[in-house]
Amino acid sequence: MDSVTCNPKNGQLYLPIVIHDGDHSYNANYGKIIADNKDPKVDIIQPSSGLYLNNVKFFSVGNFPYAITVGPVRVSANIYDETGIESIDWYVNQHHIDFNGENRFGLWLDKNISGLKTGLNRVKLIVQDNAGNVNHDIIRINRIGR
Repeated sequence: MDSVTCNPKNGQLYLPIVIHDGDHSYNANYGKIIADNKDPKVDIIQPSSGLYLNNVKFFSVGNFPYAITVGPVRVSANIYDETGIESIDWYVNQHHIDFNGENRFGLWLDKNISGLKTGLNRVKLIVQDNAGNVNHDIIRINRIGR
């Protein structure tokens, strides 16, 4: 046998493996496959819609589609996958943020360190799990002032 194709649902699957030789004897064991057909969960949770001054939220702005900030703001996300996370990539205005091994679940956005500009900014988080499934979330932040 050269290959086996298996399309299990999510979760663990145990397969009996039996090897027969030419003398009609055999050896049996079990193999385990962990299937992951689900995308990782990605949710940028901060900042939410509202007005922020130096990362302090002063009030919510109803159904307004983005945060309005004066000064730096912290962007945070909830990320989860049952089989683990392979990679996390943050982008600000299509510019990739390099973390050099630092914690990538939260990000300080400041004009000098991450490309946050005055005006409307787009922040994107792309997450890949250990099985290669990819998901993303995008928020917009309107920065006022320099």
